[in-house]
Amino acid sequence: MANYGNLTNGAAPNKQGGYKNALYFSEIPDITTWQRPTAAGVTIGDTLAIAVAHTWAAGKTVNTWETKIGTVQHLTETGGDVGAKELIHIVRAEILGDSAAILEQLNRLLNDNTVFWLKDANCLIANAYYQLGDDCNPVSATVNFDSQTNNPEQVNGQKRYVLELRTKAKFYYTAALDFTP
Repeated sequence: MANYGNLTNGAAPNKQGGYKNALYFSEIPDITTWQRPTAAGVTIGDTLAIAVAHTWAAGKTVNTWETKIGTVQHLTETGGDVGAKELIHIVRAEILGDSAAILEQLNRLLNDNTVFWLKDANCLIANAYYQLGDDCNPVSATVNFDSQTNNPEQVNGQKRYVLELRTKAKFYYTAALDFTP
């Protein structure tokens, strides 16, 4: 397999900006069989593509958190020293509201081993997600809260939790996620 190939703007897939207004995730122990990309890919990209579905434990499924419209954003940064650089994938999203149930789940998220999936905003392909994290490189989460204000002269929105998720592992997942309760 070649290390590099030609990239052209006209043929580039998935150019529409943004993601569906949801975060999909599982705790790592909930997945009993992890699928992997092909280690010796035939074409460029095979080493980052997962085409067979993971298997979830009995009674475990993918969790869905609805997000504030338009807030799911994925960024990638470069980290490391010269000669030892790598990519760090960052997702930012906002969860509206404030309740005991929201806070309890976000507290757990801070220290649990999780994997997340994002869905393209165009939603045209049924089973096409970006997987962030895996059982070797779980997602690291930080959470901030913004209560806004009740000042009638400032229109600044609703209470919200702002999540930031970080990982070194990103894959193109083109298999089914298990949403069954």
